[in-house]
Amino acid sequence: MRNILFLCLMILLGCKKEKEADKFRITPGGKVNYMLDDRSLKLKFGDVINLRVGEKKIEAIVIDIRNEGQKIWYGLSFKIGDKIAGTMIRDTQNGETTCASLVEVFYLNQENIYDYELVKNEKLLFSKIGLSNAGYQNAKIEKLEEVLPKYFAAIEKRKNDDSDCEDTVKNKAPKYVYVKLSELTDERYQ
Repeated sequence: MRNILFLCLMILLGCKKEKEADKFRITPGGKVNYMLDDRSLKLKFGDVINLRVGEKKIEAIVIDIRNEGQKIWYGLSFKIGDKIAGTMIRDTQNGETTCASLVEVFYLNQENIYDYELVKNEKLLFSKIGLSNAGYQNAKIEKLEEVLPKYFAAIEKRKNDDSDCEDTVKNKAPKYVYVKLSELTDERYQ
C-alpha cells in the first residue's frame, strides 16, 4: 500500500514539474531545453531590438539565451516585418509526414550587444518554437561585424519564400522560409 501511495505521489510531482518546465521549453527542432531566469539580464526572452551594426539597423528578436560560464549568449532571429527567419523541414510524427517550421537563430555574445534600441517584448510560446540550427556552438558570432553578412545571406536565401509543404515532403529538402511571429506568440499578452 505504501508503495502505491509513493508511486502516485511521484507521478503527481512529476506531472507538476513537467508543466512548470513547459513554460521554458523549445521543442520540435533544436530540442533546446533550459530553465534560465532572464530578469537580471540585459535582454529578455521575446525582446525585439534594433541592433546597430555600422550604419545599418537590424531588427531581431531574442529566441534563446545561453549562459556559458561568465558569458551570456543571446540566440537572435532576424525579424523582417511581422516574420522571422526560419527553415521548413519534413517532419514525421505518428506515421504522418507533414512539415515543421523551425526558427533560425544566431548567437551573439552579450559584450557585442551595446548599440541597440529595445522596441518591445513579445510573449513567446516556447512549446511552439523549434530551432533549425544544429547546435548553438555552430551558430555563434564572435564579432558584431559578422552579423551583417549573415543578415543579407538570410534575406537572399528567403527571396523565394516558397512555403509549400508538399514540395518539402516530396523532395525531402529543407526550405528557407519566413515564420509568422504571431504563430509563436501568445496573443493574450500582446
